Amino acid sequence: EAVARRAESLLWPVPQVEALEDLAQTAASLGRDHVRILDAQHRVIVESLPDSEANAYVWIVPPSGTGLNSPIIGSFIFSLPTLRAMARDQASSGPGVIFGQFLEQFPPDSEWVLVRRIEEPWGNRLVFEATESRPTSVTTPVVSALAEAPETIQMRLVQLLPGDHASSQPDTNTDFQSITLPIGDAAAPLGYVQLTRQLTLSHRALATTQRSLVLASLAAMLLSAVVGFVVSGTLTAPLQDLAAATRMMSRGDLSVRAQVRGGSELEQVARQFNAMAETLQNNFAQLRQERDALRRFVADASHELRTPITALKNFNELLQGPAAADEAARAEFLAESQQQIERLEWITRNLLNLSRLDAGLATLDLETHDVGEILEAAVAPFRPQADEKGIELSLLVPDTGSEVYCDRPRIELALSNILDNALRHTPAGGQIEVGAELQAGVARLWVHDSGPGIPPEHRPHIFKRFYHIDNEGTGLGLAIVHSIVNAHEGRVYLDENVEQGCRFVIELKLDKSHADPLHL
Repeated sequence: EAVARRAESLLWPVPQVEALEDLAQTAASLGRDHVRILDAQHRVIVESLPDSEANAYVWIVPPSGTGLNSPIIGSFIFSLPTLRAMARDQASSGPGVIFGQFLEQFPPDSEWVLVRRIEEPWGNRLVFEATESRPTSVTTPVVSALAEAPETIQMRLVQLLPGDHASSQPDTNTDFQSITLPIGDAAAPLGYVQLTRQLTLSHRALATTQRSLVLASLAAMLLSAVVGFVVSGTLTAPLQDLAAATRMMSRGDLSVRAQVRGGSELEQVARQFNAMAETLQNNFAQLRQERDALRRFVADASHELRTPITALKNFNELLQGPAAADEAARAEFLAESQQQIERLEWITRNLLNLSRLDAGLATLDLETHDVGEILEAAVAPFRPQADEKGIELSLLVPDTGSEVYCDRPRIELALSNILDNALRHTPAGGQIEVGAELQAGVARLWVHDSGPGIPPEHRPHIFKRFYHIDNEGTGLGLAIVHSIVNAHEGRVYLDENVEQGCRFVIELKLDKSHADPLHL
């Protein structure tokens, strides 16, 4: 556009060929382009030299204010090949014939500046070098150097004479970019400026680099999309699995578990979810067991209470009927009714004790007591019954005095319940041994009878409420023993290493110095 604006003033009213040539060559030199200035019919008026002919110039700068009377006035840039030609013409034609005439047009104090255009991979670099004043003969160093330069470059004056139109054509084997702009009004132009630029190696490399960058950008975008899709899938898949597991759990399926995968945070969330699900499943299973146990307890308690209540009802009906006038029958029925009332009282009292012990509501009066005294107090009430059945009831107490830390009445009750079972199941002439031993801060109290023993299939259930091996008893005695010992943080178990009968063992802490709970 700048060249077109400058050329407009040089085309009207008459084309100034010399000035147009200067303009074309200057624009070509600075822009590294091939410049053509065309008329309105697209005919070439002037044209710049090919790029290979203008890599070095001499810029002749006359003093300020100096006027020149020459047909080539204003043409002060010459290529080195042109000056070489002038120098050789001077050498062949004699001093001053051509070169001298040319130099005489410039004042003696004109400055000569050598301009070199150095091609670099990414553009041109212009180097300005000041030289000596005007050369006067072929022997002048600058002129001699020009004359001796190699002749591989075409020798031609940068500026063309009027009517001498350039005819250089671009190499058809080289890539070019061309643009044409109108000079003056686009609707009725005075002419045209055509700029043609050769795509040299640097330009082609730049174009290749640009294409590579575009392809690399597209590849990077595609790769980013793929990586984003994979990463998003890696992140969302575990969350989707966790959401699905949550939905299944909300429908009541507590066995569902989330897949443990993904990064550390997602893996931790999945593990925490699985731990929560495991806890919920265990808690609900425990609640179901307790619910089932409560149902069984209510059913068993109803059964146990129904027996004495039914007996009392029958006795009452008999006393109101035929037995009302029979004194002996009345006395017998009243005695039986008293036994059933005592049985009801025993059942209700022990059920209350069991409930309070299991709920942790029972308060233990813990003190240090002598082990021998506890055993003697528990055995004494059963001696008459043992003597009546011919059962040998023996007591083994440690020789040295020993103490145990416990609620004495409740431990005596536990021993009494075990002894009651032993007396019921030991045949006449049998033996029952009650004893104690001390070891590693633990007191072991035992009751060993010579009865028939407990079948293996019943042993895992003997401490459950209302569990019967036979029709005797209420099924609460051993359950009460188990609850009392657990409240003392002790242990009760059936020793299976005996050859005959049953041997029940109760383990308790000896004193306060061994107050840590036993490992059950």
